[in-house]
Amino acid sequence: SSKQQLFYITVPLLKPTIWLVSLLQLIACFKVFGQIQLITGGGPGSTTRPLIQYIYETAFSKNNMGYAAAMSYVLFAILLVLSIVQQALQREGRTNMIKRKTPGYWVLNVVSIFLAILFIGPVIWALAVSFQIEGKQIVSVFDWFTPPYTLQNYPEIILNSSVPTWLKNSLIIAVVTTGLTVIFSALAAYALAKLPFKGSNVVFMYFMLGLMVPGEATIVPLFIT
Repeated sequence: SSKQQLFYITVPLLKPTIWLVSLLQLIACFKVFGQIQLITGGGPGSTTRPLIQYIYETAFSKNNMGYAAAMSYVLFAILLVLSIVQQALQREGRTNMIKRKTPGYWVLNVVSIFLAILFIGPVIWALAVSFQIEGKQIVSVFDWFTPPYTLQNYPEIILNSSVPTWLKNSLIIAVVTTGLTVIFSALAAYALAKLPFKGSNVVFMYFMLGLMVPGEATIVPLFIT
């Protein structure tokens, strides 16, 4: 029957894609900032403040770069775990195939290594900043890497701050948004791909046009209405 085909054939075949989309959406939602900053500013009080907004306020409003960098690394560790899970799920079901190492293969690897070194720069910089004391005078970029250092930022975040509350807010946003997105997107995608109906191409183009509009551009009209 069509029901058995859906649950025993279609859904199992889509399982890797569903996991990948879910994890990518979860990671993206953990980094949500613009919408909350523009609509609520983290209020009322701090009930809607996610972790990344608190990092922003600590760094640029309170000018406490070391504390903000330490919180950034806490968030980085969470997202790193999610990325590792994503990579593990992507490797499931793959067969070990011996690929011939062509010149293009080596060029691609060299370019990938160069880009990895380039992109790891800000990560190293943030790690160095997370060990800096509050109120240190910074004259040049090299001052971020010079002593005195402190480890106090990390226990302060875990034991004596409201970071768990901000992290809980981020987790609620991520889980709820991801769940709703995956469910409704999967239903819409299945209908467009498997159920031919009049006007399906128009509906598909409508969705594509919607994806091209930045989310921040729709915040003000939605907020006013």
